[in-house]
Amino acid sequence: MGTLKADVPPSPHWTMIRADEDIQSSVSQFLEDETINLRSKSLSESVVDVSRWLGSQIQRERDGWAYKVRMAMQEIESHRRETLKIQGLLQECTDQLRTIAGYANIDEETMEKIAEEEPKIALPMYIECISVLLNDLVEDRLRCLQIMKKKESDGMSISHILQSYLHKLQLSSDIMKKEPNGQNQ
Repeated sequence: MGTLKADVPPSPHWTMIRADEDIQSSVSQFLEDETINLRSKSLSESVVDVSRWLGSQIQRERDGWAYKVRMAMQEIESHRRETLKIQGLLQECTDQLRTIAGYANIDEETMEKIAEEEPKIALPMYIECISVLLNDLVEDRLRCLQIMKKKESDGMSISHILQSYLHKLQLSSDIMKKEPNGQNQ
């Protein structure tokens, strides 16, 4: 199964396009196999046979590439849809963090700067601002706990003093409710 070689110089149309080895081998094999059949037919019949075979090979190749292109386009569309979902999720998270950051007393200049950014950049900026806020709140909570556990000079904790004070207020309020017009009789 060799490649047909002729002493005839190739046409300039054929030399402009380099055929892959598998294509050249397939054409050569067809011509070798069909040489006997082609010789017994007239030139016009031979040309028709070669033309049909070549056309079917080209069509098969075209169909193969069309299929590959369709599959690639479907994959691209799938990735595009997934990207849109992810963008929507990023936008939703960014909007929620913007709302939370708005309640967090973050300065207006920082909020405006972040709002100008696209969601994939704004999201980590909002997270950083909220992380700073959470750290501050944790520190405040720890200070409050330390104050609550602190003992006064008489040995009572702030918590106990506040509870006693609230109890006295409650008793005072109850007494005021029992007395008509808030006066003693």
